[in-house]
Amino acid sequence: MDIPDKGCGPQLFANATPTTEWDVDQLGEFAAVEHQAILSGETTLAPRYWRLGLALNLARKQIRHGKWMNFLRAHVIDKTRASKARAIHRTFERENDLDGLTVEEAYARRARRRGGHTSESRDPIQKLATYLHALRDVAEDVATDAPWTSPESAAEVLNDLEQVVSALDQIRQILLTCVAATK
Repeated sequence: MDIPDKGCGPQLFANATPTTEWDVDQLGEFAAVEHQAILSGETTLAPRYWRLGLALNLARKQIRHGKWMNFLRAHVIDKTRASKARAIHRTFERENDLDGLTVEEAYARRARRRGGHTSESRDPIQKLATYLHALRDVAEDVATDAPWTSPESAAEVLNDLEQVVSALDQIRQILLTCVAATK
């Protein structure tokens, strides 16, 4: 059996586990090596997130309003991971577009979905459209769990919800006026 040549010098962290005797430089070097190993591993996970997102986005189209969380629970899929996977899938056309990207790098690009602009540089209508899509997703998830909310928790957010609904209604009226002006 061939044993790989490891060189003559000491092997940095070979099978080592940090201890309280390590100084801060040793701990920092060890952490950097472990972090790089995680990042390397994540480049193989990013395509899997894309495929998970594909499946979830297709399923979401077939699931009735308010049943999304039940679907995730039934299949033991973490809602945060599901949201990240769906965003990655929506951001990248093909799985191969993720080559060399970590999950976090792929997820960070989600804001550039529309025309390669970040959300800060989009015009207000584009920002509103992006916000409304996200709000719809969150609202559907919350609607599933809302019946089990305590009266105290419901009372805490009810005023905020009323203010948001009022602001959205104002936007709706403005948009209706704009649409009517074009006819």
